[in-house]
Amino acid sequence: MKINFPKSEKAEIRLERRRIGKVMREIGVAHADWEEMNKRYQAYTNMLKPTWVVSPDVVANGLVTVLVAFVVIGVETMLDVPTRTKVFSFLPRR
Repeated sequence: MKINFPKSEKAEIRLERRRIGKVMREIGVAHADWEEMNKRYQAYTNMLKPTWVVSPDVVANGLVTVLVAFVVIGVETMLDVPTRTKVFSFLPRR
């Protein structure tokens, strides 16, 4: 289960993860202590992974748009119409 943390909490998690990383790199850390710190470090890393995913309908919409652009280019090429007239109409204007 992924949790969306606010930015302030993510910053605190990053600080704690950095602190644990520094302690883990020190010489003379007992193996049992290092294993425990490693578990905590991995847990903090998992907390900071992104929680968003690309929706399938967004992927489908993008693929359909690209497919339509290729079809328009193909039809314009067969009709000997300047290609840029219709294809550039799909682009958003600034």
